[in-house]
Amino acid sequence: MFAIYSCHSKSREEVLGDIPFSEIEVSQSELDLTKIYHSIELVAFPDTPFIGRIKDVIVNDNFVYVLDDINNDIKVYNLKLDYLFSFGKQGPGPQEYHSITNIALVDNQIVVLSHFDMAILKFTLNGEFIEKVKLNDRLLGMVALKENFVTYSNYNSIFPEKPNLIVWGLDGTPKKMGANYTVDMPSLIGYSGGIAPNYDSPSTFYFQKPLSDTLYQLDNNLHVKQVLKLKVLPNPWLGKINDPNLTNIRHEYDYITDIKSVKDNFIRFSFVKNKRLRHGMADVKTKVAYIEDSILPKGLVYFISKPAGIGSNGFHYSIPEYRWISYFPEGKPENIPSIFSDFKDKLGLENFKYLIRYKLK
Repeated sequence: MFAIYSCHSKSREEVLGDIPFSEIEVSQSELDLTKIYHSIELVAFPDTPFIGRIKDVIVNDNFVYVLDDINNDIKVYNLKLDYLFSFGKQGPGPQEYHSITNIALVDNQIVVLSHFDMAILKFTLNGEFIEKVKLNDRLLGMVALKENFVTYSNYNSIFPEKPNLIVWGLDGTPKKMGANYTVDMPSLIGYSGGIAPNYDSPSTFYFQKPLSDTLYQLDNNLHVKQVLKLKVLPNPWLGKINDPNLTNIRHEYDYITDIKSVKDNFIRFSFVKNKRLRHGMADVKTKVAYIEDSILPKGLVYFISKPAGIGSNGFHYSIPEYRWISYFPEGKPENIPSIFSDFKDKLGLENFKYLIRYKLK
């Protein structure tokens, strides 16, 4: 159930052929998240073993898999966050990797993407090594698509023939390729655009071109299922990725950086406004977006978080990212750090070892 306070924004919705198209505008009123979530809490990982920095987390029925970006391994916990075991090893060997870009759960296997190795490594749910598969491509991100996975690369004009989206089988065979485009400025690589999982429909994902405010929901055949235009920034530069005036786009102009994920009918996204990184949530159902100042979080709510999965206990788990907004109607829990607004600078993300656990109303 979604409770949306009245707003005066108007969204445009139409159909382009058989493809729904919607414009999402910013609400001028607040979204009360307590109407959607309850039992929101932070759950802390144990002090042993030491976690260097949480980069990615996936959750299945019984286990929580944590990608440690400092120790370059994957730590496994139960749903109560009791430590069980670790797997994965950094190195040049056939069962090792240089580093891990991200992890995904594909067809009951843990798939590890290594950008530098141009490969994936497959493990069982118990951490047993299966095989290492060369992809012969340096890939920037991966999203699971049931028994397949899709990768994203933001190439510049040096490689105009390279596809930016590839759907792979678990054997490393490309099944679909598409979305060829180039970016003239190498400095933009990795700073904008990308793919994001759709946790409400795991057979689809969302794709955003660099500097674009338009999202494409695609299936595993790269067919467009839905088009969403986020009218968060009335910026004429958005989408003009080959414009020579965009040399200093990261420093001088407002733009949408990336889409975090889609879950509970909300798109989590980030954008730069007046040289400051900000965040927002777009309600896919009501076609209305809410930015930081229009969220009313009662109870412990992280404004931007990456969903990690749902356990057999019925709880949803997500990863806190960037800055948080917190309000404690019954007082601050004792185990929560006292510095909220700027914890990234004073505590550091690498020292923040929590997951968000909640249920939907």
